[in-house]
Amino acid sequence: MNGDRVLFLSDHILNKQRQEHVVQIRKPKYDSREIWMFDGATGEIYLRSNRNMILAIETGSNARGGRIVVIQRQFRSNSNDSKWKYSPGQYHNWSPYSNNGLCMDVYGGRDQDNNQVITWSCHNGAN
Repeated sequence: MNGDRVLFLSDHILNKQRQEHVVQIRKPKYDSREIWMFDGATGEIYLRSNRNMILAIETGSNARGGRIVVIQRQFRSNSNDSKWKYSPGQYHNWSPYSNNGLCMDVYGGRDQDNNQVITWSCHNGAN
């Protein structure tokens, strides 16, 4: 991707019972739904405006081989599916602790507004 997109918390709720919201990309609009922080001690990526809302992988999700990235309440998550690690270098990939072969990516590899964020095989390119 060109790098001119940000992650943002969509208003769409993917799973009402678990209160999981869809995470998408868009051009920056500089509102509180697109400002994220990384806690190196816990491995959590959280919404700056609400520390209890963290990025995670939807349990059992499948997006054509990938897994859907959601934001959920911190207290609901007790697994490595909500823990991330950063790989510096040319592509700056984020990978879930639960699977080293996956990186955060966008569905269909399309760099366009409102595209859903998933995890996908790390492919030595711009995930």
